Amino acid sequence: MKRTLRPYSLLALLLILLGSCGNKSNVPVPGNAGLVIHINGASLNSKLSWDEFKQGELYKMAKTEVKDELAQKILENPDSSGVDIKSDAWFFIANTGANSYAAFTCNLKDDKAFGRVMQQIEPMKTITKQGDLSVMKMGGDAVLTWSSNRFVFIGEANDLNRNPMGGGSSHATLTQDSLLKFAQNVYEIKGSSSIGNDSRFASMMKEDGDAHIWTSSAGLYNSSLSQAFTMLPKLGNLLQGNFSASTINFANGKITMSSRGYYNKELLDLYTKYTMKNMDVSTLKKIPPGEVDAVIAANYQPEALQGFLSLIGVDGLANAYLSQLNYSIDEFVKGNKGDFILAVSDFHMAPHQMSYDIGNGQKQTYTSTKPEVKVLFATSVKEKASWDKLLTIVHEKIGSEAGASVQEMINKVPYTLNNDWFVAGSDSSYVHAFGTASTDHDFISKISGHPFGAYINIRTFINGARPSFGSDSSVLTIADESVRLWQDIVFYGGEKEGDAIKTYGEINFIDGNTNSLKQLNNYFGKIATIVKAQQDKRKAAWENMRIEDSVKVEAPPPPPSAPQVKKKK
Repeated sequence: MKRTLRPYSLLALLLILLGSCGNKSNVPVPGNAGLVIHINGASLNSKLSWDEFKQGELYKMAKTEVKDELAQKILENPDSSGVDIKSDAWFFIANTGANSYAAFTCNLKDDKAFGRVMQQIEPMKTITKQGDLSVMKMGGDAVLTWSSNRFVFIGEANDLNRNPMGGGSSHATLTQDSLLKFAQNVYEIKGSSSIGNDSRFASMMKEDGDAHIWTSSAGLYNSSLSQAFTMLPKLGNLLQGNFSASTINFANGKITMSSRGYYNKELLDLYTKYTMKNMDVSTLKKIPPGEVDAVIAANYQPEALQGFLSLIGVDGLANAYLSQLNYSIDEFVKGNKGDFILAVSDFHMAPHQMSYDIGNGQKQTYTSTKPEVKVLFATSVKEKASWDKLLTIVHEKIGSEAGASVQEMINKVPYTLNNDWFVAGSDSSYVHAFGTASTDHDFISKISGHPFGAYINIRTFINGARPSFGSDSSVLTIADESVRLWQDIVFYGGEKEGDAIKTYGEINFIDGNTNSLKQLNNYFGKIATIVKAQQDKRKAAWENMRIEDSVKVEAPPPPPSAPQVKKKK
């Protein structure tokens, strides 16, 4: 019987994630890769070993569900796969002209054992030899190769070959022979041909982390997409030469990601000229009292907008459009000071009466739960006259031209405008409360001291959504487990350090003492158990219904009564 590749692919990923670390001095990734994901097995293994994983519910469920003898063997002893779980794993995407391909590679401990495993997984596939490489051409656009110490699985990355602006597709399928050639090149990568030769990539790899993610706009900017920027050639040029380098860590009580963005000379010069300043804490304290569910805030120089539009060559086009409204980019810039806040509070699901026509002038009414939330937008004012003019345009020109429904919607949005702030939102009392008191919200200390920041209270959104879960016990149990695990998301940054712009983000857990990887393993194990129990319950109910239907027969009518014989007197 033929085995499918998918379960073994997932299993192999687990082996890599929970393995140990190897030598990172020679990175088997080409220099033109647009996306690179490095998995640091040693660090992950120190936080959740395979023996620890085997004690969890996910492993126990896998042992119960997987009936295949080979899978059982690998689950029990990962070394039997032939994969060297003491090596790092690399996934990357690179383009070649009008096409892109993706590859996954890792070291082997026993190439013969690996070959036997793959032959058992795909018994209908033939293993051939190409020099020192063993080759198995998989179904579709994919090829698996391995040498005495490494395997490379490679396939076409179709989605990167399409024009995002529409107008058809320039997609041309890569042949398996082409993919084989790309795979062969991976084994020969070293020195200057490796992305490890890039000093920025090398700097990222020096940071301790469980995983590293590298992106290059030039590596992902496929030549077949150039037609998308024929109208905006400057924008296409600005996509070149930009990189991001991120390090991810599973720390105690949180998952962290620190990133550096590297930009081409034009963008970096623009950012340097209009360097963002740190947010003012007193500004964040203007948000009305109460529990804030989410917030995004920043301090920027409005002139940067004008500079960016000029850089991509659309400033004239934008001004030409605004001139029809008797407005300009310059007026917008002059009207803004540069403080920006978007806050969300009091998220919850509330019952709403809904109705629909059923004909003959009659309506059917029912109750449905819908989200309700207070939203507030605030931006600091430099010249009030500019805002007065803009609001007049919105109400008298844009609203009237867009139609009555849009005009009505605009008129319903409450707002305030004075010499310091323009504030708008979904709730009038919430809007007018902005700045009337100085509230030291808990989130302020988490995002202040940086040019921009964001905060999301995960627990309030889960609890607020509870009424929509109804009486489904499994969903409510999952919600309970989620509230016990997740706390909030924090994101901030914007500082310039050398040629890079820094950002930092973290997902915080309620338990701040236990490693987050262990907590995730326990959490997903519980969720899987809940889902499995619900599925088993539904399956049993369905089977019982089928059995009842199959044995249910119509009761036969009672037999006719025997005729009574009258006795003779």
